[in-house]
Amino acid sequence: MTKKADYLRIPITVPPDMVEELEDLSLKAKVTGGKKLANTELVRAFVRFGLASGFDIDGCKNEDDVLAAIERVVANKQKGKSK
Repeated sequence: MTKKADYLRIPITVPPDMVEELEDLSLKAKVTGGKKLANTELVRAFVRFGLASGFDIDGCKNEDDVLAAIERVVANKQKGKSK
């Protein structure tokens, strides 16, 4: 993993409800025996998950298209596990 000192800062904007969900996840980690996670840690983990999923970005025109592509990969992997 890259050292934090080598990270690049990128500005992102998210709606308030998404920030609230990140905060809720962070708190859940803490109250269940983990530690309070920074929003940036959660976002980086989600990005790594999305990239590792192998989703196909071809034809995507917006973030909803990207989300749908990732959801298709996850759904297909879950179907494969249930067989």
